[in-house]
Amino acid sequence: MPWRNGGGETVEIASEPPQAGLTAFDWRVSIAEVARDGPFSRFPGVARTLVLLEGAGLRLDGANVHHTLAARHAVLTLRGDDAVECSLLEGAVRIFNVMVRSPRPAAVAVVTDGDVDVAADGVAVGYAARGTLAVMARAGRLVVKPGDAFIHATGLPFAVRPIGDALGVIAMIPGRRA
Repeated sequence: MPWRNGGGETVEIASEPPQAGLTAFDWRVSIAEVARDGPFSRFPGVARTLVLLEGAGLRLDGANVHHTLAARHAVLTLRGDDAVECSLLEGAVRIFNVMVRSPRPAAVAVVTDGDVDVAADGVAVGYAARGTLAVMARAGRLVVKPGDAFIHATGLPFAVRPIGDALGVIAMIPGRRA
């Protein structure tokens, strides 16, 4: 799906409600390809969590944010309300993007190349950024191939085990606050 501002493309991994589009989601997880400098689309009332997957990085500047996301697998959370300009450091980048609409708190993203035990109170969305992941839960074992994702929404603990030199990204989306 092309970005609203034309500066890149997004592949949606999951959203709640499913296929809610860009104006009606409660939360949304996607992979974004940022191809050129320009403004980030504004999403009022939405917290955005970004993980740099590929590329040299980007610089984000606005009234409330001045940050360079240059370390591969670095994580940054920012408000979707803010006007933010994006400058690419050296060509296109690929980003794991989590957007959560208030009143939920922002998502927490974990990047791992080792075993991780997760106890999420809301929904967890994982992505195999490199290699294959094994996900173990009470219901059994799931093998997640490179570029594929999983959703764990039971609230019960689970484990992620990278196979070989695999790398996973896990977004933990908290339950709704009252």
